[in-house]
Amino acid sequence: MDDENKKLLFEEYQLIRETAIHFDKILLDIRKGAVTIAFIIFGLVVETFRVKSVLCGLKPIDLAIAFTLIEFLMVLIFFYLERHYRIYLLKITQLAAEYEDRLGLSKDGDMGMDGVSRCLNRVHDEKMDLWSRIAHFNIFTSLMAMGLLAFSILWEFKIDVLSFEEILFYSFIVFIILFFGFVVYGLRNIKKQKDGEDILHDDFIVYLFSMVVFVIFPYILFFLFSYDFASSFSLALLISIIFFIFFGLSKKRIEEGILKSLIIFHVVSTYLFSWDNIPGSDSERLLRYLRDDHNIGWTESAGISKSDDGKTISIFKDRNSAEIMIDENEEKATLKISDDVRTHDLTVKKKNGKLNIHNY
Repeated sequence: MDDENKKLLFEEYQLIRETAIHFDKILLDIRKGAVTIAFIIFGLVVETFRVKSVLCGLKPIDLAIAFTLIEFLMVLIFFYLERHYRIYLLKITQLAAEYEDRLGLSKDGDMGMDGVSRCLNRVHDEKMDLWSRIAHFNIFTSLMAMGLLAFSILWEFKIDVLSFEEILFYSFIVFIILFFGFVVYGLRNIKKQKDGEDILHDDFIVYLFSMVVFVIFPYILFFLFSYDFASSFSLALLISIIFFIFFGLSKKRIEEGILKSLIIFHVVSTYLFSWDNIPGSDSERLLRYLRDDHNIGWTESAGISKSDDGKTISIFKDRNSAEIMIDENEEKATLKISDDVRTHDLTVKKKNGKLNIHNY
């Protein structure tokens, strides 16, 4: 590589690296913002008890409950916003790391150390180690758990049938279940990253919905069915456990059912690429699918080839690779990625004599 091209390549790398650092600062600002706003709202909850009257005939405790719901929804929005930016940051850092390799700035290059892009990728990667993951996720899960706990405590005071000792007891049980549940989520997520998915698809949304059911249902049962609070609380815990298991086991089928309904009504399309046009006019569609749906950053300028029998498409770059194999009946295709223990099934549909690959 001549000096002019190397200079241009280095300037491109600097721009990508600065973008990655900027995104890292955005993630930090999102976390700071979530914590700041959450505690401001908790402060407003405390202040409501100093108010003598509220609009529309509501009591101060009703306003406090409304504030806890706002806090919970706000943190949930920040959680998914941070996740959204993190996905883009990983793609940018993967691209920047490739520039570092080409310029000799990586560990294997002239400098003998990892560049900032690869370091940022390790910090924010979904496959981070136990303590790193807990450090990243405890901010949002703790704030959401605090919001649900405050909501539960306020309702325990509002129903006005429990003694102070009973409120302490039930609040402690809620605290243990909420925080224990979110810790289990983090540990299960790490295990699935290492061993692959198992029969229970317990994603974050499964834990979150189960916690919300557990916190809300005691009061639904108490008011609608006139159960005593102890029975309502116990039954709500049982319902949330059943909901967790059912939702975890059925989540994939539920999502597929919703997606199929959207496909039937032409809301979304599952078409990915034509097998016959790889390599060829659909190569970019294939690389974009791998990049966007599977978070594979190394697909930029990756090579694509097809086996002599036309049954396997290979995507490769440096030591990274992926394969898509079509079965003998040309009805199903399977995607295997070199650094992923899981396989991904794709559907083959014949149209106008061509084999089209779909997500479902």
